[in-house]
Amino acid sequence: MNKGEIRTRILEQVDWQPDQSTAFKDKVDRLINRAYQQLSLEAPYLFFEDKEVFVTEADIDSGSSTADRLSVATETVTKKDGSTYTHTENYVLVRTYTTTDTGVSAWPATTDSPEYSNLNGRMIELTLSDGTIQRREILKAWKDSSASPTIKEYIAVTSEMRGTATNMEYRIYTPAYGLSADVVELRSARIWDDRHSELEIETQYDMERYDYVDHRGQQSGRPQSLFRGPHKQIDAPTRAPDVRVATETSNDLGAWLGPMPRGTFEFCYTWTVGILDDSVHSPHKTNLEKPRWESAPSPISAPISVSGSTDYVEYRIPNPNTLLDFGYLRMHDPDGEFEAGGKILRDALRTGNCGIGHRVYIRRTGTVPTTVGPAADMTILNDNVEEQKAFHLLTDGTRQVATTAYTSYKGSTPDYFERLKETHGYQTVRLNPLPDARYEIECRVLRRPAKLLNDTDAPRIHEEAVQALIEKCLIYFYELQGSMELSQNAERRYTDTLRTLTKRYAMLPRIRPTKKFARVRRPIREVRVRFKE
Repeated sequence: MNKGEIRTRILEQVDWQPDQSTAFKDKVDRLINRAYQQLSLEAPYLFFEDKEVFVTEADIDSGSSTADRLSVATETVTKKDGSTYTHTENYVLVRTYTTTDTGVSAWPATTDSPEYSNLNGRMIELTLSDGTIQRREILKAWKDSSASPTIKEYIAVTSEMRGTATNMEYRIYTPAYGLSADVVELRSARIWDDRHSELEIETQYDMERYDYVDHRGQQSGRPQSLFRGPHKQIDAPTRAPDVRVATETSNDLGAWLGPMPRGTFEFCYTWTVGILDDSVHSPHKTNLEKPRWESAPSPISAPISVSGSTDYVEYRIPNPNTLLDFGYLRMHDPDGEFEAGGKILRDALRTGNCGIGHRVYIRRTGTVPTTVGPAADMTILNDNVEEQKAFHLLTDGTRQVATTAYTSYKGSTPDYFERLKETHGYQTVRLNPLPDARYEIECRVLRRPAKLLNDTDAPRIHEEAVQALIEKCLIYFYELQGSMELSQNAERRYTDTLRTLTKRYAMLPRIRPTKKFARVRRPIREVRVRFKE
């Protein structure tokens, strides 16, 4: 039974001729989702379990070569008089080596990209010359091979280092792994390999009390247990995307290309950090990578309509480097000393390397036109295209920083298997011991139910439990109308329904192997008691 049928059942019970206005139906839909979320808290056994997979990452230690050391980066700026000015980038670390050097640890590269996006969001330990160890979070890592065979690889970190920090040994590690934002309960976990061993789920208190936590990578191996880690959350963007209609007059093929038909669309976006293993990326559309962390969505853009044969949509999202003022070198007297041409700001080494990517989501609203494609030469039927109330993933920029330029949308199909999820951050899990290799961890989880947006969306509960959802919604409906007696009657029916469902779904018998022992008759023995005087 889907949301539309549930709403019909509710309206049939509350009135002979219920209000059929859109505003009233929307109010009932909100009550259905409210009851749906509350039911997941009061009776989680009615919801179907799901599978969650995450992949571990081994530590990366500095190699035996003295070239495999990190130092605070510097850059040199030439003044007008020919002299140079050296600026220390306290937020950027660099290692310099040649292609012939041995004993240099390899950083995991992403295809042919000069960026090491798999390192973004991980932690790094740095050993200073006096033995002090400091920790930083990696914002972004990238490579400069323009002066080959000399290679320079950079790491931008969250907080500054001092300029005297040179020749530092390092360890790149992942202290905790994030579960999807909608996971509310972890019930079991296994390593998916030939041994297929199960991980013990321990309490955070016991693991910290008995010191079963990572300490500078002293212990690593095949994970044996799993326990709760810290919460991770990224601030959401506060500005809606800018959208506009553009027109292509010189070449009609540059206008709307499809295969999506023209219509009215809305956009939103999220901020992202890092990327995960290739095995957990979206299998339904190419180049859609799953980020390590993703923020809540931005405000929704204004609806934008495309109707003309030469029109298409352009959208623009803010540049996080500009918002964070990330990586600009301020000059005291740019006109008098530097070749800045009157600019107050001058690009620094880390400009554009804040490490924050983005994902853009789209949804269709309103009516659907009857033409699509160049010159509107392809005719479709209106009822062949659904009006989606949910946002779906359109473009993925987890390895790309947004620019101030507009991006064209000409009808490409979004990933309908990747809906925009509500997120209040990520619950992470920690492993003991720290993984020494790549392990695929398969978990059995219970997810927070997603909102029922379309009338065809069906709740992820057993079919027999739909009546409980209806009764729960009626409780809220009668309370809203002020009919407390009817609300109490609905609550009694809801309680009775849960009691019946509990007998079937909440108390499943455990199937255990039992051994039947033979009955042995106990011999009758005479008990004598001796007394001593």
